[in-house]
Amino acid sequence: MPTISNTKVTLYPSLTTILTPSTSSTVTTTINNNNNTNTSQFPNSIYKLKSTFLTRFYSSSTLNSYRLEICLAFLLCISLPIIIIFSLIFRKNLIESQELTLFNTTTTTFSMIILDKTNDNSKTFFPTELKQIQLNDYPNAQCNDGSQATYYLRHRYFLSTKKGQHTFNIHIQSRRWLIFLDGGWYCHDLLTCEKRQLINPLLTSSKQLKNYRYGSGILSSSSDESGLFLNYNVVYIPYCSSDLWTGTMNRSINNKNQIQFSGYNILKSVLSDLYETKGLHHAKQILFSGTSAGGLGVLITLPNLLNDLPSILNRNQIDIRAIIDSAWFIEPDNDSYGSDTIQLGTNYWKAKLPFKCNEKYENKQERWKCFLGNVALESFEQNIQLFIIQSLTDDTQLVASKKLTSLSQLINDDNDNDEINDRTRLTNTITNNFTLKLINSLKKQTHIHIFATSCPFHGLLLRADWLDFSINDRKLSQILTTWLRTTPPKRYIQLIDQLRMSYCPITVNL
Repeated sequence: MPTISNTKVTLYPSLTTILTPSTSSTVTTTINNNNNTNTSQFPNSIYKLKSTFLTRFYSSSTLNSYRLEICLAFLLCISLPIIIIFSLIFRKNLIESQELTLFNTTTTTFSMIILDKTNDNSKTFFPTELKQIQLNDYPNAQCNDGSQATYYLRHRYFLSTKKGQHTFNIHIQSRRWLIFLDGGWYCHDLLTCEKRQLINPLLTSSKQLKNYRYGSGILSSSSDESGLFLNYNVVYIPYCSSDLWTGTMNRSINNKNQIQFSGYNILKSVLSDLYETKGLHHAKQILFSGTSAGGLGVLITLPNLLNDLPSILNRNQIDIRAIIDSAWFIEPDNDSYGSDTIQLGTNYWKAKLPFKCNEKYENKQERWKCFLGNVALESFEQNIQLFIIQSLTDDTQLVASKKLTSLSQLINDDNDNDEINDRTRLTNTITNNFTLKLINSLKKQTHIHIFATSCPFHGLLLRADWLDFSINDRKLSQILTTWLRTTPPKRYIQLIDQLRMSYCPITVNL
């Protein structure tokens, strides 16, 4: 055979990537030292067998490992989603059962629960009725006849869901509260209070109050009627103390027939009970409101409540506001019925008046002026936002004057046309004078929000059509929404309808 020198020979080239370097170096040989021309084919056969064995060995081992890894990856891809799906289903069912148990335990006393979808990501559960809450743990909270005072409550429940996920988070109640004080005039001595008890016992006693009641206007459970107040916990406090919510005179043990005046004590008791047992301690906004005597009660008592209950009404942590509806009283004529009777009442009720007002009027015979809107406002700090709603032709305030006993008297009068015309002119004169004085009083206030309509109604917020009232095409509901969502106010909205630009839901002659 010919001699091969300095030539690199590679046997089975595919083995160069499989065999180890030592093996590869053995198979790949440089035949420069082999001078034996008689080398036989036997060693080459050994090399071939060895190479074939190693190739098959490594190829089969690698293939088996690949198959095992592929099987494991396949099983993992199949089992992992199944595990995740079953875990989510189990978690969803567990959370729903826990929430349903919690929800049922807190609402078993309500007769009806409705579901309102307010937006894409949340649903709201709430009862349609206001439930009566007894104040049995507060002995000083009593009506005129000594019966225990009560209040009504409707919590707002939120059931929030994250879109695209199977998670549910329930909140037992909203953190916004609406506390509404009822109205109904007052009595100022034994004779008028006894007459009040006979004519309208619901204003002097809680014995005939029902366990449930429906709200109207801003207290309604219907979004078409309550508007933005639908998302508030609603507290309605019946008026059974006849003292403009200022009385602190408890019935004497020795004289059980004595009439009791505990309006201020009732308010303190309700707030304490809400704070201790109903979740008021989680509040981020508390909105006080009332119509007529209720609005006047808010205007007079809120400064004292803020001072007497600093832990409950914490102004540093809670946004506290007030809406005064039809309770901005102006100084009447000297012969006015209202000023005389309120002065008698403040002594008869042992009324708790604002501290600043007591200092201003050291003469007790002048403290009836504390109930005037511009005077009562002096007791508020500027960080308490107030919204005044007032009719510029409020018939209830007009009849407080001896000159105008009743606006409806003209309709029922049987006198001749000339006399009716004279009395109509007199009525218009008195009304115009009252309107001008009311406008001047409101225009002097610079740090409050005002909606003064020319519609001749006493009380707007409890009307089913309160959302429709507007002045110069600006709706009351829209203005309230802006006011409630702005903190602190960038500017004070004051709509005083001097040009008769009000829209009244019911057609009237302005």
